[in-house]
Amino acid sequence: MLHVYLKVVEGPMGAEETGDDAEERHRSRRQPRWRYTVPALLFLLLRDGPTHAYELMSRLPSVFPGGDNLPDPGALYRTLRTLEADGAVTSSWEADQGGAPRRVYRLTDAGHEQLDAWIVVMTREAESMKRFLSSYRAAQEGAQNPETASAHRET
Repeated sequence: MLHVYLKVVEGPMGAEETGDDAEERHRSRRQPRWRYTVPALLFLLLRDGPTHAYELMSRLPSVFPGGDNLPDPGALYRTLRTLEADGAVTSSWEADQGGAPRRVYRLTDAGHEQLDAWIVVMTREAESMKRFLSSYRAAQEGAQNPETASAHRET
């Protein structure tokens, strides 16, 4: 069964509040952005080959949108266990050269399929966001230049 891990994230701060103080008050109440993207990011990193969790954590900033507010290691391990329980990844213990054994994670065929599904979803969302931004910019331009606004309405 194909699972796509998407969780709803609280939107931006309320319209009645603006500024840095309001943003700071709301930051602690919002869901971190990583909550819905970490599985896709892990699939992307694991596509390159078997990797242990510490390395995944260190490589996450290279593919994480915005690079801030990364998950803590505990959340990363919980996500990996969930993905393993769902059959998207497998893990095994491997001895490190002279060190303690480490759990190494591998992407399964199901995980590759889920990564492909994420790409479809993200592409669709990116296209939708581009349309939204284009409409917003056109409206902004129209508000600043009434002649342009009437031309947009006539087409």
